[in-house]
Amino acid sequence: MKPSLRFQRHELKYYLPEEMYPELLRLIRPYTAPDPYLDRSRVRSYLVRSLYLDTDDLRSYHDKLCGIRNRKKLRIRAYNQERSTVFLEIKRKYDNIIVKDRASVQIEELPSLLDRYGGYRLNGGRSNAENDVTMRFLSLIPALQLRPVLLIAYEREAYIGLFDDTARLTLDRNLRYLPGRSHDLFYSGRDWFSVKRPCILELKFNRVLPFFFKHVIRRLNLWAQAISKYCLCIERCNPAFLK
Repeated sequence: MKPSLRFQRHELKYYLPEEMYPELLRLIRPYTAPDPYLDRSRVRSYLVRSLYLDTDDLRSYHDKLCGIRNRKKLRIRAYNQERSTVFLEIKRKYDNIIVKDRASVQIEELPSLLDRYGGYRLNGGRSNAENDVTMRFLSLIPALQLRPVLLIAYEREAYIGLFDDTARLTLDRNLRYLPGRSHDLFYSGRDWFSVKRPCILELKFNRVLPFFFKHVIRRLNLWAQAISKYCLCIERCNPAFLK
């Protein structure tokens, strides 16, 4: 999986009870196709792992709770068991618009990259755009004194619009987390903590809400909510684990 370097779009989030899932599929079938990655792999979903960085006093978490309109968060993301490459992500919110920049790095680079004191050095082989994102990501770690706080994982089922491939619908299930400083994105132990929440439906689009998204919202009587997987997990952590 080699996602784009930049996204700029709107996102709407909903809780979707599992009993509504068959009807959702029926409603979107004429207008969407499975994510190309899923289509090629012939699987229903893929695993997303995200290592979130925050300050010791959890500034990103509190900015979200306070409804700060312009905010950012940093995370490192991996897909399935693709250990060769992971992605640095800077996700920013400006009012209702999400801007996300990302760059790929090798998994063995993470220890030096997460050094608060600037121990990482750029390696060759990346585009100028990726180098720019990497340098901005690196500059924020010592500047804000960020550290790994939480590793979360979930299964994602994804669809894209047939007539507008910038429209994207995702379903995230089985949200779980591990608190602490570890940067082992591929940890496979059994001590994950589960978050008992319904499936999270996300509707993503560039400008105007696509008509079939409106149709889904109306037919299923959905209500948009300010859902943050990071905040859901932080709120379930024993504070001692986050030290």
